[in-house]
Amino acid sequence: VLAALCFMIISVSSSFSFFGINIGEILAALIVLIYARNYRFAGGGTAGVLAAFTLMLNGSSDAGCIVFMGLAGTVAGTFVNFGRPAAASSYVITAVLSSVPSGIDREQILSYICMAVGALIFCFIPVEKIHNEQKRISGSYDDGSEMTRMISFRMKQAADALEDIASSVIRLLEQEKDP
Repeated sequence: VLAALCFMIISVSSSFSFFGINIGEILAALIVLIYARNYRFAGGGTAGVLAAFTLMLNGSSDAGCIVFMGLAGTVAGTFVNFGRPAAASSYVITAVLSSVPSGIDREQILSYICMAVGALIFCFIPVEKIHNEQKRISGSYDDGSEMTRMISFRMKQAADALEDIASSVIRLLEQEKDP
């Protein structure tokens, strides 16, 4: 749910641009890096692909360099263990180097600037607070025992409901046998 909200925000904000700097692209870079930090390379890659797809649907920038956001998110997720600056710089460097063979034009340079701004914001915001808020909203838990208790409780409720249904069906069958 939170991921869908993030990509809706990217979609809406990608229509705002100031001097060629696209707000949606900045937010996309920030969100990809946050997901890379929280969920490592799989989260960064997935968020990168979704962010690129969202930006391309809105036609906010040159699709050639945005496509590499998935690869850049994967690399950032790999480097996140070395700190936020390493993840952010690997994100931008990977995006730039991936699209160099196809040639770089003005729109791509503006996209790289947006990625760099998003990466700088990522380095300076308190990502731990965002991560804790994200976990609170999504209902995920660090402590496995709490999650285990919740799952056990839900499974017991489901088992009780099935038991009630089974006993009702048996009663109905017995009533039909004994007219």
